[in-house]
Parts: sequence; structure tokens; C-alpha cells
Amino acid sequence: MIMSRAPMRISFAGGGSDINAFASKYGGCVVSATITRYVTVRMEQGGNQFVSYPIDETEPEYLAKLAKRLGLEVSLETRIDAPPRSGLGTSGALGVAMIGCLNTLLDRKLDRNGIIEMAYRIETEEMGIAGGKQDQYASCWGGLNLITFGYEEVTVTPLVLKPETLLTLESSLILIFIHSRRESSSRIMEHEARRVEQSDPEVLEALHRQRELAKEAANALLNNDITAFGNILDEAWQTKKKQTPLVTNDVIDAIYSVARRAGALGGKLSGAGGGGYMFLFAPGKEGDVAEALRTIGLRPENVTFDWRGLTVW
Repeated sequence: MIMSRAPMRISFAGGGSDINAFASKYGGCVVSATITRYVTVRMEQGGNQFVSYPIDETEPEYLAKLAKRLGLEVSLETRIDAPPRSGLGTSGALGVAMIGCLNTLLDRKLDRNGIIEMAYRIETEEMGIAGGKQDQYASCWGGLNLITFGYEEVTVTPLVLKPETLLTLESSLILIFIHSRRESSSRIMEHEARRVEQSDPEVLEALHRQRELAKEAANALLNNDITAFGNILDEAWQTKKKQTPLVTNDVIDAIYSVARRAGALGGKLSGAGGGGYMFLFAPGKEGDVAEALRTIGLRPENVTFDWRGLTVW
């Protein structure tokens, strides 16, 4: 029996610039951090028993595609520390965790990048789930990173912050879950990719700006400029809404306005959009923002970063 654990992530800036339609032509860049919410997989060779907590309709199909590609039968159990369509990169973490298990079970000797590429190909080419590569790279490597995407090469650069900057960043983040997603992340990303392929000037301008905002966010953190980082998060959210009209709705916009009025410098939905987890950044105002969110029926949650990435044992 082999077990693995892969973390989920929050994406601060640059989301969308990692989709192939854009990154292969212009280059993409994101800043993200993995958090202590995990996909855990227990796998044994032989049989085809499948158990999942909570139930996610994509997992049996993912396993079937994976088993078919590798020509084997496995039994497994998965446990996911988030609801479906959370926006925390769950499907990417699931793929990384499953292939991490198989890599050890079959002694395939794939390195981290090999695991990432296999997870991405199965998700996009065989399952038809649209998206970029940031989720797989974030989950497999772990930590706080600037990830750049070129035509063929991806570079992961860990952001090594001053201790006080890191503590402020982590303690100032608030997570909330918004039960309003109507569209899958795949459909949202497909819509965005089509607009890129059609050379839509609005979405191209937005994605170019997202790419630059990721670099600015990294520099702000490295320079301990917390206020600038918060302002960048706000601009990243406003820019994200230009990438596709499916990103937000009146409920999401109202929640964000409540948080801003209570003192949040910025924040955004962590995933493709439409609902799922939103994070807010409120240095020195965490209590005020959390209380304001509670008054409208939401449950604020703390954030703790993961630094290990994929772990297999």
C-alpha cells in the first residue's frame, strides 16, 4: 500500500496567464502559495475499488483514464479537505497525488516535473478539463512561489521572505467559502481561452496585466511592502473580472465590498471564478473583516501555508 498527500493552493496574481493559449504565445506568470488543505490518496495494486470523501464526480473518471493509460488495476481511497468546486486547485492536487502514488507503486522514477506533466496531460487531453498548469506545479512543489510559463519551459522560483513579512502575510489572510458557483472552472477557462484565440483585445490586455501583476506582487513581498501587495491583490481581482463575465456575480461583488469597507486591502476568488473560496488580505484589520463577514452569514477561516508539496510514503 502506498499513500500520498498533495496540498491545495491559493493564487494571488497572474491567474489565467498560465493557460496554454496565452502562455505559449506571450508567456505567463503567477504567484501562488500552497495551504494546509490536502488531497490524500491511499492506493493498492489490484482490484478496482474506489472510495472518496467527500464525493466528487470527477474522481472516478480521472482514475479510469489514469488506469487505462498505464494499463493496470488499482484500488484507492481519496480524502479531500475541501468541497467540490472549491477554487483551490483540487483537481490539480488530485492528479499530482494519484500519480505520485503510482510513481512509487510502479517504481517509475518520475521526477516532480514528470509527475506534473503527466497529471496535466491526463486532465486536459484525456478528460477534456480546460486549465493552465499552475495548480499542478504549485501542489507538487509546495510553498510560496513565482511560477513563470513559457512555450515549453516552466520555472518555479521560491519566494524567500523576511520572517516578519511571511508572518504578516499568513496571519492577515482570511478564507471564506461562497456557495454561488454556477459554472465549472473548466467552462470558465474554455471561455477565456476562446477569447484569447480570437485575439479579443480586452482579455489579452487583462492577461498581459495579470502577468505583470504577478511580478509586482512578488517584488512587493520581497521588499516587505505589505500595503503595495494588498493594492496589487485588489487590482488583480478587478483585472480578473475583465477576463470573462463568468468570473463574478452580484453576490460575490457584494461580499467583496463588505470586506473592503471593513478594512481589507484586497483579495479575490482563488480559482477560475463564479464561486468557491475567496481570500481577503487585511493586515491589522483581520478581526474587523472577519466580524463583518460573519454578520452576512459567512464563516471566516484562517490560512496556514504548506511548505512540503507532494509527499509520498
